[in-house]
Amino acid sequence: YAQPLWIPKVSIGGGTHNVIVAVSMRDTVYAFDADKSPCTTYWSKTLIPSGETFGSFSDVGSGDIYPDIGILGTPVIVPSSNTVYLVAKTKDSTGLYHQRLHALSLADGSEKFGGPINLTDSITVAGTGDTGDSSSSCTSSSGQVPFCPLRENQRAALALNGGVVYVVWGSHGDQPPYHGWVMGFSASTLARVSTF
Repeated sequence: YAQPLWIPKVSIGGGTHNVIVAVSMRDTVYAFDADKSPCTTYWSKTLIPSGETFGSFSDVGSGDIYPDIGILGTPVIVPSSNTVYLVAKTKDSTGLYHQRLHALSLADGSEKFGGPINLTDSITVAGTGDTGDSSSSCTSSSGQVPFCPLRENQRAALALNGGVVYVVWGSHGDQPPYHGWVMGFSASTLARVSTF
């Protein structure tokens, strides 16, 4: 689902090359040479922690994204720091979902800036929202709206503006409970600097 990204003049593979970055719904990131034929893979990295797997459409109750749910939104690249930012969605052995913001080196795929950052249901904002399923930790209660890693669909491309990486979420097929979210993270520290 995510678009591949092209970036020129990356210091990689013992030289300077034009690179294509591609991501998969099974939470893998690839860096390919954009010009060589046959294709050269400089590195690939699977972003699934031990004991976890990529997500499934059946868990969110919608076939809008089918069948796997992993890295869905198009990453953003910051050429000045040779960093690619993306969000990976995974599920642990208990069925609990996780979304993590990664900042990866374009040179070798290593994590940067202390990443990844785990985006959990402990992220809340004041307000009222969807209260349709009182058994879910994703519903609005007591004047707080929680972020729900299972229900929130990180479909839109990430964006960079003024040193802040913006990440946006909507629903999976309008399946409740969900809320739209926009979060901003410092491109140099990954600290969350804004939440709407």
